Amino acid sequence: MKDSHLALPAGVASCPATPRRGTGFALYRAGYTALPQALLLAGAAFLATAPRAAALPFLPAQDSLVLEQVPGARDPSDQALRRANAALAQERGNVGLAATVARLDIEQARRLGDPRFLGRAEAALAPWPLAPGAPIEVLLLRAVILQSNHDFAGSIAALQRVVELQPATAQAWLTLAAVHQAQAEYRAALHDCGQFASHTLGLAPIPAQRR
Repeated sequence: MKDSHLALPAGVASCPATPRRGTGFALYRAGYTALPQALLLAGAAFLATAPRAAALPFLPAQDSLVLEQVPGARDPSDQALRRANAALAQERGNVGLAATVARLDIEQARRLGDPRFLGRAEAALAPWPLAPGAPIEVLLLRAVILQSNHDFAGSIAALQRVVELQPATAQAWLTLAAVHQAQAEYRAALHDCGQFASHTLGLAPIPAQRR
């Protein structure tokens, strides 16, 4: 039976024909499947015979040669954090030292944009979980950490606890205003700013506005 062909439009090239089954087809198929294997073998041979001088470790000629300087090793903030961590390791139950370490970790997280410092701040405050009897300073720092982790509901709950216990805590009102503003709750943020002004500057608080 003769093969039938469809006429192609002018200017359109046809695909190269595949050899018919038989001796020619077997050679075509064998060459097609053997090509990737040949390339892999050639690549392996090249890697085996390539010079390895570049892979050898660098050995400095002098002990005084500085290979690399760790960023922040001489940073005063980093040094203060190291000292505070060392002191806290000796007095793990000292809430004042723990608060200092957490505060310095939060500052480093903001300055460097490194969220790992927030985890370290949480670790420093671990002995004092969010509970009714938690110290005010711990509640405030935990609220800041929750805010940085975008747990706004948890942050607001901790901050509201702070202002209930100590209404004159300026940082709590400012953080509340920031969290409310981040959630587009502008009336609540305006109220928080008014409370801050009232407790810190002696100004009259901003009256609540009707919707």
